[in-house]
Amino acid sequence: MIGDEDETPVDIALERRKVDEKVLGILREEASREIEARRKETPEALETQPDLGLGASAAIANLIAEESKATEDGASHPARLRGEPQQAETVREGSRRDLLPDIDEINSTLTSTSDRPSDETPEEVFERVTRHRSGFRFGFSLILVVCATLIGVYSFADTIANNVPSLRPALAGYVDWANSVRLWFDGLIAKGVEALSRMIVSISGSN
Repeated sequence: MIGDEDETPVDIALERRKVDEKVLGILREEASREIEARRKETPEALETQPDLGLGASAAIANLIAEESKATEDGASHPARLRGEPQQAETVREGSRRDLLPDIDEINSTLTSTSDRPSDETPEEVFERVTRHRSGFRFGFSLILVVCATLIGVYSFADTIANNVPSLRPALAGYVDWANSVRLWFDGLIAKGVEALSRMIVSISGSN
């Protein structure tokens, strides 16, 4: 039993080949004896029976050819009897999988990145939004206060200069600068109104 378990598929194939060769030898001898016996019969029998000998020879030849082909396949591919082709195919599939990107890993990475929960709590989010809004309101309010202060100083420059004579030169320079800016804005607005009027006239004339 131990010897039978230690036999490999290759050993079994070789033993089978030896047995088949013995059987083929016996068949060849029987066919040869049958052909010789038929040749010794009457000429009439030789004329009517040659096909039988040829048929037996053809059958033996086919059997020998099939057995030789099976033997060559077993000898040239001993690894196939050991189950190695399946292992090689598994290795090739593993190599192909190594060459291609892991779709599951990519999907898990994308999912973990896109669905990753924020580290901020709702209170922190509310505080951040409130702080952003407060900063915007503070900046806008500061601009309004500065503009109102500049307008107030420009409007009450004479009163402030009379109450604080030391500020008169500075206030005079500021008023001159404010007048130049106001004139520039007036000219810019006048040009814009003139361009708009021309556009309206051209549109009306084309209609």
